Amino acid sequence: DQSADVDTVTSALAGDAVLQVTAQRFLTVFRSNDTLARLGGDEFCILLHNVGTISEAETVAARLIDALRQPIAIDGSEIRVGVSVGIALFPHHGLTGDALIAAADAALYEAKRNGRNRHMAASAPVGSRTLSLPLITWNTAYDTGIEAMDRQHRQLADRLNDLAASLRRGDDPAVERDR
Repeated sequence: DQSADVDTVTSALAGDAVLQVTAQRFLTVFRSNDTLARLGGDEFCILLHNVGTISEAETVAARLIDALRQPIAIDGSEIRVGVSVGIALFPHHGLTGDALIAAADAALYEAKRNGRNRHMAASAPVGSRTLSLPLITWNTAYDTGIEAMDRQHRQLADRLNDLAASLRRGDDPAVERDR
């Protein structure tokens, strides 16, 4: 049956066209230093640079939802695309890419359960999870004998320990960036 093949090709072309329009609309929302990646199918991951609060991320998510709310014209038909957005912030919701994606994915599915065209922030900040970062202990065996260099190495170890403690506590991202 050739009509089934034609329908499959037409459907695939329409899907590609929807993805192209969606990508163009993404470009109207994001800044040049943000990163957009297609994970597969209709799933995307967006890395927003210099966004430090949930409120800032929610503002971007709302703009994205508005941009995609408009119908897409394909071959004389209007296609409506629904979008759900999960939000996770470094370091509050994870310290690795995998942890952040998992947190955002959980928030995404929560948003989907609440209806179309919604965004949801991850619910578990890093302070509510056990975060194990090694403590750097300075040992005089590490000294090089060059006083200025040894002093800087000890200071670096102290700063790294301060940063680890800040991450464990879930301090404000601005404080952590400064550290």
